[in-house]
Amino acid sequence: MNEHTNFYSIPRYLDQGNIIMGFPSDEVIPALVVFGVFLLANYMMTGMVIGTAIAVTLRTLKQGKGDNFLSLIVFWYCPSSLSKSVFKHTPAPCDKYWLN
Repeated sequence: MNEHTNFYSIPRYLDQGNIIMGFPSDEVIPALVVFGVFLLANYMMTGMVIGTAIAVTLRTLKQGKGDNFLSLIVFWYCPSSLSKSVFKHTPAPCDKYWLN
């Protein structure tokens, strides 16, 4: 009767990315960095406004494009030297065209 007890249970949140304070980490981290820099310069309100604007802009850019959209943009459009240091297990974007 209990056939379902032998099945594995996969939670729904398994495919979500990293979450910080309830928001995706690739939206929160740049906003917190900008806020931290302005906080150290004693411009807390300015940093809060600019950090919020950055988070809202990133959220708008990512809307409907998936969780890895920003990392893919960084991979394709950053210089090859930076791309090789961040993405160690993938070829540089200029070399990727030759793989097909």
